[in-house]
Amino acid sequence: MQNFNSKLRLKENMKKIIPIIFLLLLLVISSNADSGEMKLLATSEINNKLYGNGADLFLEIKPGSGRIFIDSFPLTKLDTVMSTRFANEIACDFIDKDCVRYDFFYTIRANTAIVGGPSAGAAISILTISVLEDIPLRKDAAITGTINSGGLIGPVSGIKEKATYASKINMTKVMIPRWSNINETELENMSRKRNIEIKKVSNLREAFYEMTGVQIGKNYSLIVSSDYVNKMKNISEKICKRSLETKPQIINNRTKNADELFEKGKTAKDQGKYYSSASYCFGANVQYRYASLLNEDLSEKDIIEIVNEYKNKSSDFKDFISRKEIDTITDLQTLMVVTERIIDSKEYLDNSLVELMGNNTNMSVYNLAFGIERLNSAVSWSMFFGDNGKTFEINEKTIKESCLEKISEVEERVEYVKQYFPYPSDSVNEEVSYAHRDYNNGDYSLCLFKASKAKAEIDIFLNSIGIKKEQLGLLIDERLGQAEQIIGKQIENNVFPIIGFSYYEYAKSLKDTDQFSSLLYLEYAIELSKLDIYFKQESFKLPIIEEKYLILFGLGFIWGFLVCFIWVRHQFIGKKK
Repeated sequence: MQNFNSKLRLKENMKKIIPIIFLLLLLVISSNADSGEMKLLATSEINNKLYGNGADLFLEIKPGSGRIFIDSFPLTKLDTVMSTRFANEIACDFIDKDCVRYDFFYTIRANTAIVGGPSAGAAISILTISVLEDIPLRKDAAITGTINSGGLIGPVSGIKEKATYASKINMTKVMIPRWSNINETELENMSRKRNIEIKKVSNLREAFYEMTGVQIGKNYSLIVSSDYVNKMKNISEKICKRSLETKPQIINNRTKNADELFEKGKTAKDQGKYYSSASYCFGANVQYRYASLLNEDLSEKDIIEIVNEYKNKSSDFKDFISRKEIDTITDLQTLMVVTERIIDSKEYLDNSLVELMGNNTNMSVYNLAFGIERLNSAVSWSMFFGDNGKTFEINEKTIKESCLEKISEVEERVEYVKQYFPYPSDSVNEEVSYAHRDYNNGDYSLCLFKASKAKAEIDIFLNSIGIKKEQLGLLIDERLGQAEQIIGKQIENNVFPIIGFSYYEYAKSLKDTDQFSSLLYLEYAIELSKLDIYFKQESFKLPIIEEKYLILFGLGFIWGFLVCFIWVRHQFIGKKK
């Protein structure tokens, strides 16, 4: 009878506990993955006329392996896959989040077909940060703009149409790229007419604050390591010393330009601008060597022998470089620079023979001079291999994949630009064709380099639309500041983008004498300073477990403990009685 009563009490206790545990399990299981949504501003094209439109952007994040899923309906006129993937990478990098441990599910829903393309990049980055950091976004605000390397927000088309649509759906604020092709008077009129605040923003940090009231990121100082400074100083000294060695004894008009370049190199060196110094002295060396070779009155046989000598040296040096361990971004960018110079050297040496066959001796000698100096430059730059820094999974496979991804980003942006602007795409198309050529030749690092420069060139086209000549200085100053922030953050994270910094330094030296080239090299610097987003860091990480599954495990443990406790208690009481 006592055993019967004990079993009865056990059943009663279980009946009380089971509903509580079951309810808790239901609450945990029914909880959603991290998710968020925001309104996208877009355009639709009807009878060749642009209209403002919109779409809903949804994001769900779950533990995973870094995969990105995109579901867009109706299908956009331009593909958004690459811009979404790039915007995701920019967002994760901006907040230093290890997104390889998550899967991202982006959904775009619109009532009618929209143009699509990269113009939603800024919005996608902002929503990604919002969900990852669990910071809610304003429901009455929206943004339009591309997202560029370093979290910079680039110009888009259809701003007036998008602002009109935003006003219709009761938005109170719209953010647009700072360098949009709209002057302040137009902006004020547009804002007043549509009864909506229109705010210009430059980067993710500014835009995210406007959308949330929360500051993300911080300001960085650009402090370059003494190791780089000393090596770059060494390179510039060697190249400028070669100017004195190759300068011909006979002075003529051919050496006048070389003398000017050499003096610029000396001045830059005295100012501590060692990359600029090396660049100027390289230009002087080509001219000096050209003049010296002409003074030697070389025969056809002499030219052929010198060409073959340096072609063999170039081939041997390329074999030597191919055996280098590439572990850091500095290694990768050194490989880019050196490989480019080796290939350039070979092409100029080949052209020397072509010109010789065409009886154009002067051009043959010039190509020979350039080929020799380009190879010397490659040898000088190779001293940057093996620098310390954060290590990544950099190998033939990952470089190849990053090259293709960068080419796709460029081609998507080109198609977007063509929808709205009479775009002079010869330069970009040439860089992309070079990237494809390098890819087919197996020179994947050079492919990535050329594709990155192509993207920078199309970005500078977008950023310069509507910019007046008197505004160029302001744009350059802003870009200099942005480049400093991007490179400064990289250095603090133990990543030194050697090409990015070198181009930044060169752009500064050109600011007062050649504004367009300065702006171009700044875009190169910004684009090439963020190549690490394409490579995983070499480190061991424990798998991430979603919070709700940890709770399930905990509840299961508690459930098991209670069952065991009640059973043991029942057994103990039964035996005692």
